[in-house]
Amino acid sequence: MESNNSVVYEDGHILVVWAPKEGFSDTVFITFGDLLLKPDGKRFFAEKPLNKIGISSVGIVSKDNGWYQGESLLKAYNVVEGILKNFSNRILYGGSMGGYAAIKFSRLFSATHVLSLCPQWSLDPDEWGRDDFGFSEHFNASMRDMGIKKEDASGEIYVFTDRFDRNDFNHFLKIKENVRGVHYINVPFVGHEVTTVFAGTSRLLDIMKSLIFGDIISLIQISRHARKNFKSYVERLENIAIEKYPRLTAKRIIQNNVFPIRVRIIPVIISLLKKENKLEYARFLLNKLFEKTPISSREIDILFSSALMIGKNIVVMTAHGKILSVDVMSMRLAQCDISYQEWEFPIFLDPYNKTYLMSNIDSYDVVVHEINENKISLSRGVYGVSLKVDLLPAEGNKFHMKYNGLYLCAEPSGAVGFNRTHPAAWEEFYFQVL
Repeated sequence: MESNNSVVYEDGHILVVWAPKEGFSDTVFITFGDLLLKPDGKRFFAEKPLNKIGISSVGIVSKDNGWYQGESLLKAYNVVEGILKNFSNRILYGGSMGGYAAIKFSRLFSATHVLSLCPQWSLDPDEWGRDDFGFSEHFNASMRDMGIKKEDASGEIYVFTDRFDRNDFNHFLKIKENVRGVHYINVPFVGHEVTTVFAGTSRLLDIMKSLIFGDIISLIQISRHARKNFKSYVERLENIAIEKYPRLTAKRIIQNNVFPIRVRIIPVIISLLKKENKLEYARFLLNKLFEKTPISSREIDILFSSALMIGKNIVVMTAHGKILSVDVMSMRLAQCDISYQEWEFPIFLDPYNKTYLMSNIDSYDVVVHEINENKISLSRGVYGVSLKVDLLPAEGNKFHMKYNGLYLCAEPSGAVGFNRTHPAAWEEFYFQVL
């Protein structure tokens, strides 16, 4: 469907777009873009949901990320004033920098309602009396005395922000201090991502209706529902729980049989499982996590350490579901079954740097010292004289092993050797806890 949006004002600082619709004849939105929104034709903040709902809107986009300072907005208002007089409900809407503008210029636009998400009060350090209020890196001389004042405000103002985000909440408190009657809706544990939480057509329609009817209870319910369906909300809650109550969090995860989102809680979980003598479940859990963790992730070290906590080795599995091993009868690299023979010794990697091939023979750790025409030498010597391989990430949790310019290949026949110039399926390996 072709858009009937039109640019009605533009200068070096802002772009203003008029998007007429026929769905709600008495309501218009005036939206302000945030730092991330750049001028792109006739697009503006919240254009898509407003278009779907059928609400007329004026979209204002900043070109210079200057928090809409200067005379540009006054000039723009003089252009759209004739359009806005036809609407009894004028809702100013924005997030962050746009949330600031929605409150700051609400009187200019004769707002009846303001929907402001995680706004700033001011970026002027002189107004704050300090420079640790957040966003100070965006301040420039044109923003002096930019703070929101009571004479700037008009209409019923609703601010949505995270009570536990120190910077955002301090900005809200300064707004509340300077503007009377501001309504506050807490959106906890989402940080400065409040705008993302409320993205979507149905939420904006519900919020608009609640704003017009002054139904703050409904706004609180909309906020609660939106944040619980926001992925980062769940992750932040688990992070807080892990930091403050690691053992309690681990117990709850075990009791509820919930798969942990954060790998960093795993050592605590493994410790508890070890005390409860649930080593098989610990091994199962670690293997599930190894399936999801690329070798390039720093979390792989946590999994290696957790396996050592329960005395388990992490072996290298081939593409055929076999264990990479040393056959001491032939002194060659080989593949063996999970129930391997006494003369077959699984290969595992040094848990600290994962570049040395190791095995355990008669309770002694040995390293692969040398490979010569697929024959190997074992040594209990120092790593400095041991064979060193490169582990290269492949798809998912798989990896390749490379030595002397060649890739390790595990063939279906059972043969194993560094003899491929390019990696394919047989050159893929993965970790498993035995």
